[in-house]
Amino acid sequence: MMRFAALLPALLLSLGATASEITYEDRQAVLDLISAHSWGLDTYDTPLLVSLFTVDAVSKRYMAGELVAEAQTPAERSADYDGREVFKNQGIQTRHYTSNVLMEMVERGDIHVRSMTSVTYQYPDERAPRLVHTGRYELTATKTESGWKFSRLELHFDHN
Repeated sequence: MMRFAALLPALLLSLGATASEITYEDRQAVLDLISAHSWGLDTYDTPLLVSLFTVDAVSKRYMAGELVAEAQTPAERSADYDGREVFKNQGIQTRHYTSNVLMEMVERGDIHVRSMTSVTYQYPDERAPRLVHTGRYELTATKTESGWKFSRLELHFDHN
């Protein structure tokens, strides 16, 4: 038994860092990154959205398990986000909400994040917004010289 107790710390370290090992400052910075993404989507701010990613980041969007969009360069991401102008031109106000955020430190000090998301739309003639999307985010945040950035962002909508 004593021998097992001596090996336990090494065994636990080999399993990878836990959420409790993420500093408060890093946790808050990653939450701010996620909030900035939602803010950029809702204000149609493509330059802000593109600035949230590392240069080599990959972003993917799935609907009911099927890959419907992928961007691997800043130019592709910009074009994808610029496509949202159709909502703005129709006067649709979107709101992106993120909840149930779970974080885990992974290799190289990156933070893997899983969260739930819901999106509402409100058309100009509607008195209240309505829920149009539910799903989850799976993302990796990487600490860079200019702060935390997305190095991977996957959005999995529950429907098609």
